[in-house]
Amino acid sequence: MPLREVTLFPQDSRRPRFGVQGKDALAVAGLFRLRLRPDWKRLPAVDWLYPLVPGVFIATSLWMLGYTLRLRPKEPLWGIATMAAGGIFYRLVLPRRPTATSESAQ
Repeated sequence: MPLREVTLFPQDSRRPRFGVQGKDALAVAGLFRLRLRPDWKRLPAVDWLYPLVPGVFIATSLWMLGYTLRLRPKEPLWGIATMAAGGIFYRLVLPRRPTATSESAQ
C-alpha cells in the first residue's frame, strides 16, 4: 500500500512553493552580504546567533528545494521558467534607472 502525502494545502498550491522557498532563501542570504557593508549597524535583534540561524535556514531551504526537485521535477522547472521569464521581461522591457557613474559622466 503506497504512502499518501499529507498536506495542509490543496494540491493546486504545489507549484508556487518552489519559487517562494527559493526567494526566501536568497533574501536571507542577502543578510550575509548586507553585513559586509561598512555602514552596517549592529542590532541586538539581528545579532542573536547571527551566523547560525540564517545558515540553518538556508541549509534547510536548499534541502527542501533539492528534495522537491528530486521528488517532483516538473513543478520546480515551471517555477524556474516563470522566474526566468520575469527576469528577461525585467531586463528587456522595463526602463533602466540612471546610475551614479552615468550621471557624473555627463
